[in-house]
Amino acid sequence: MNSEIEYKSVEVVWEDSITDESGNEVVPIILKKSFTTLEEAKKFIDEKLTKIKYTIVLVV
Repeated sequence: MNSEIEYKSVEVVWEDSITDESGNEVVPIILKKSFTTLEEAKKFIDEKLTKIKYTIVLVV
């Protein structure tokens, strides 16, 4: 069975942090980037988030 999922957009969400001048983590932050296709999101993940945990959200 092969079924397609219809979605309006794709969001990639990941955690980063703001650091002080010494490099110490000061504030954790959540970042989100939206894409129109899953392929665009995958390309971004492969290029930018290679060592970071992330979540993919399909907006329906």
